[in-house]
Amino acid sequence: MFLKEGFDRSSMEDVARAAGVSKATLYRYFRDKEDLFATLLSTYRVNVLEGSGVQIDPGADIIQKLNIIANIYLDNLLLPANLALFRVVVGGSLKFPAIGKLFFETNMRPTVVRLAEILQDHATRTGGRMENAELAATHFFGSLHASAVVPTVLGQLPPPSTPERALQIRYAVEALFVHIDQD
Repeated sequence: MFLKEGFDRSSMEDVARAAGVSKATLYRYFRDKEDLFATLLSTYRVNVLEGSGVQIDPGADIIQKLNIIANIYLDNLLLPANLALFRVVVGGSLKFPAIGKLFFETNMRPTVVRLAEILQDHATRTGGRMENAELAATHFFGSLHASAVVPTVLGQLPPPSTPERALQIRYAVEALFVHIDQD
């Protein structure tokens, strides 16, 4: 219901009807529409972002790690249901800032933090220094988001082709290495 109608236009009554339950049943489990949506966002995080099943070899070259991470990120975000969810969150966040905050804290931030750990570990192991690994990770994902996800979400371009995507990832990786100082 939320993906079809948006957060603002979906009511608890609409959700109950679509789920084949009574409104009273929904209110037994959820305080309000925001609580229901928060639960859905938490499920999304567990099932999509953490559930890729891809293991990143700690001994792998940093370029390989970044390519794997970028591909997992884009694979997840470019799924039609996830593009729709992103549209719903962005569209509803102005009127309901709690859903934007929740989406950021449960979906975007953990991904950034995990990449920051990988970057910091790489800098430490190679004798380099990273001034702000979390900011560097944010820029990495921001680059991928701006070049691949935003044009697709806005309906301006289809999801990138394999060669386009490889180039987007290469540029994001190259830009990231500017932030690692070698001593």
